[in-house]
Order: sequence, then C-alpha cells, then structure tokens
Amino acid sequence: MNLLNWLRSVRADSSASSPPFEAKRHFEAGHAALDRGDANKAIAEFTKAIRRFPKFTDAYSHRAVAYRQKGEHDKAIADLAEVVRLDPQDAGAFCNRGIAYGNKGNHKAAIADYTKAIQLDPDNASVYYFNRGEAHEEVGELDKAIADYTEAIRLDPEDADAYEGRGSAYTKKGESDKATKDFDQARELGYHAT
Repeated sequence: MNLLNWLRSVRADSSASSPPFEAKRHFEAGHAALDRGDANKAIAEFTKAIRRFPKFTDAYSHRAVAYRQKGEHDKAIADLAEVVRLDPQDAGAFCNRGIAYGNKGNHKAAIADYTKAIQLDPDNASVYYFNRGEAHEEVGELDKAIADYTEAIRLDPEDADAYEGRGSAYTKKGESDKATKDFDQARELGYHAT
C-alpha cells in the first residue's frame, strides 16, 4: 500500500471510530441538559448525536442515564444493550445495565451483568461487588451478599456503603453483633441513611 492510500485508510478508520463534530456538539448539549436535570432535552440531544454517529457509545450510555431518571428502565436497558453490542469490553455499561435491571426488579439479570463487569474490570470492581451484593440481598442470597460486600470492603476499606450493606445482610441473618459492628464502622466513615 502506498503512503497516500495508507493515509486515506487511517483517516477512514479514525472517522469510523471517532464521532464527528456535530455529534460531539449534540452530545455536549445533552450532557449539559442532564447536568441541569432536564432529562427530556438530554434525551433529544443524545438522540441527535446517535443519529449523526450510530456507534457513539457514550451518547447511548448518557441517554440511558436520562431514561433512568425518567423511570424508563426498558429504554435504558435497550441503550445499554447497544453499548454492550458495540463494545463488549465496557464494564461500566454492564454495571449500568445491572442498575437498570435492578430498578425493574430483575435482580437475577442485574447479578449477571455485575458479574460480567467484575470479570472485565477486576482492578476497579469494588462498586460492582457492592451492587452485586445489593442484588443478592434483594433475592435473599444473604451469604453471597455478605461475600460481595466483604470483597467491596477489601478493595475499598473506606466504603461506608459496603459496611452498611453488609450490616443490613447480617441483620437479616440474625447476626446482630456483626451487624452492629458494621453499622458503627459505616457511621464512622460518614454513612448517612437517605
């Protein structure tokens, strides 16, 4: 391949993987709307970005957040499924889809997505373990929940939410001494119930 053809192929490859200016402009407008709490405007702008660049995974992910804010979990799940299709190595997309599944009450699907996120990004998995612990707790798998909260704590010993979650699971198991210890640690780390 001569130099001119090589340069053309590089330009074609980069334009295929990088959103064009107009798509980025709509994405930024959507992001600003999301920051203002205007989910409808955000969805409209992210949709325009996706129309201009159908492989714009960040636009799908952010539009999913806006859909979740509106309680439209099926649409959020669909957008995150598209991110996973386009980038099957995106641990954050699996985690976010797990959150959306959990919001719908489909905790088994959430557990599967959190497990995939852990496999893809074990070095940053504390939040994935915490989320999976919550999902296990929701379906009554308390030993698995405790194991996940414990792993989240091992990875991030300052995670007050993980101590609170583990304390909750211990309470449900009737292990009040362990629960009290975790609740105390959570408060010491700054946990405040919402």
